[in-house]
Amino acid sequence: MSSCNLSSPIDASLTKLQSLSVIHLDLNNLSATVPEFFANFTNLTTLNLSSCGLVGTFPQIIFQRPTLQVLDVSNNKDLRGSFSEFPHETSLQNLIVSDTNFSGVLPDSVSNLRQISRLQLSGCQFNGCLPNSMSKLAELVYVDLSNNSFTGPIPTFNMSKSLSHIDLSHNQYNGEIPLYLFSLSSLQTIQLSNNQLDGQLLEFSDVFSSVLDTLDLSSNNLEGTIPTSIFQVRSITILQLSSNKFNGTIHLDLIGRLENLTTLNLSHNNLSINTTVSYAQRSSFPRIRILKLSSCMLREFPGFLKNQTNLIYLDLSNKQIQGIIPNWIWELGFVHLNLSHNMLIDLEGPLQSLHENLVMLDLHSNQLQGPIPILGPYVSYFDYSNNNFSSVIPPDIGSNLLYMMFFSLSRNNIYGRIPESICDAPNLQVLDLSQNNFNGTIPQCLMGISETLGVLNLQGNNLGGSISGTFPKTCSLKTLNLNGNQLQGKIPKSLPNCMALEVLDLGKNQIAFHAY
Repeated sequence: MSSCNLSSPIDASLTKLQSLSVIHLDLNNLSATVPEFFANFTNLTTLNLSSCGLVGTFPQIIFQRPTLQVLDVSNNKDLRGSFSEFPHETSLQNLIVSDTNFSGVLPDSVSNLRQISRLQLSGCQFNGCLPNSMSKLAELVYVDLSNNSFTGPIPTFNMSKSLSHIDLSHNQYNGEIPLYLFSLSSLQTIQLSNNQLDGQLLEFSDVFSSVLDTLDLSSNNLEGTIPTSIFQVRSITILQLSSNKFNGTIHLDLIGRLENLTTLNLSHNNLSINTTVSYAQRSSFPRIRILKLSSCMLREFPGFLKNQTNLIYLDLSNKQIQGIIPNWIWELGFVHLNLSHNMLIDLEGPLQSLHENLVMLDLHSNQLQGPIPILGPYVSYFDYSNNNFSSVIPPDIGSNLLYMMFFSLSRNNIYGRIPESICDAPNLQVLDLSQNNFNGTIPQCLMGISETLGVLNLQGNNLGGSISGTFPKTCSLKTLNLNGNQLQGKIPKSLPNCMALEVLDLGKNQIAFHAY
C-alpha cells in the first residue's frame, strides 16, 4: 500500500490479517505512532514504514520479532527510538532508520545481527563509540552511519568480505584510518569526510584489483604526502581529499592515470601542483566534470584544461595565478567558475559574452581592469568585487538578471548612474555596489524590489538626492547600508515596513529623521 495517500493512523483491524509477511505502508501521510501489534505478526519478514510522518517512540518489541528480515522506518524526522538489545535469534538483513530521531549508543549485541547486509543509520542522533563487536558482522555489504555524533576510532569491518559501501562521514571519529579499509577488494565507496581523523595515509595494496569508485577523506586532520598508489586505482571516479594537512607536490601526469576520474578535490591543503603535461597526455586525460584545486600552489592555468570539454565546475581560487584570463576558458561551458583571490590583471579579450551555461561566476579579489564582462543569461551568482574594473553598468543589464540572486561589484571603479533596469531581477537577494563612484540618485524601484532583496549595500559612492520610493509591507531587507554618500531629505515613512532589518547604516549623509 505504498503511495496510496493514506492519511489516518494504522487501524488495529489490521491484526486480523495474521498471515501477513510483507507490509509496505511507505510514502503515505499516517502522522501517527507505530503500533506494537506489528510484533504479533508471526510470519512478518518485511516492514516498510518509511516517509510516513511517524511520531512518538518506535516500539522496542518489534526488534524482537525473529522472522523480521527488512525493517525500514527512514525519513520520519519526528520518530524517536533507540537500540537496547538485539536478540540472538534475529533474522534482520536490512535495518534502515536514516533521517529519524533515533538516538543513543549501539549496543554490543549488534553482533547478534549475523545476517545483516544493509545497515543505514544516517542523519540520526546516535553517539558514543562503535562497539568492537561490529567486526563479527561478516555479511555486511552496505554501511551508512553518516551525520551522527559517533566518536572514537573506526572499528574493524574486515570480516565483511562483501562490503561495498561504507559511509562514516560527518561524525567525530578520531585516530588513524585503518589500513585494512584500502585492502578490501569488494569496496567501491569509502566516505570518511568531516571527522577528526589524523595521521598519514599509507600506500594502498592490491591497487590493480581494486574496484574503488569513490574515496572521500575531506575535512579531517590527515597529513604527510598523498600516496602515489592512489593514482594507480584506475576505477576511481570521485577523489576528494580537501581540507586536510597534506603536503608535497602533485604531478598532473599522475592524475592522468585515473582514466575514469570525474571529480577531483584537493583544495585547502599545503600542496603544490606541477602542471607539466605533454601534449599527448592532454588528449588522453580523464574527462573531469568537477575540479577543485583551491589554495593549492599554482601560478598558471593548467594547459590540460583546454581539452576538458566536460568540465562544469572549476575552482582555482586562492592560488596566486598571475597574468590574464585566457579566452579559451570561457569556451568550456562551465556552470560554476571560481577564480577569486588570485593575481589576475586582465581578460584576454575581446570577450563578447559569457557562456550561456554559466550559473556561478566568482572573480573577486584580483586586479582585473577595464570594462566589466557581459553577463550570461542564466547567471545567478556574480561576484566581481575587489578589483579594478572601470566602466559604467550597461543600461540594459536587467535583461541578463532574470535568474540573478547575488550581484556584487563592490570595491571597484564603476561610475555613472545605477540603471533602473537592475530592478528587473525578480529573484535578486543580494545587491552590493558599495565603494565605487556611482552618482545620480538611487532608483526608486530598488525600494520596491525589497520584497525579495535581503541585502542592499550602496555605501561609499557619490549618490545624491533623497531616498525616494516606498518600502512595501512585505519588505524582506535585513541589511540596508547607504553610508558615505551625499543623500539628503528624510527617511521614508515606509522604512518600518522592513521588520526583518538587522543592519541599518545611513551615516555620513545629510539625512533627517522623522519624529514618529
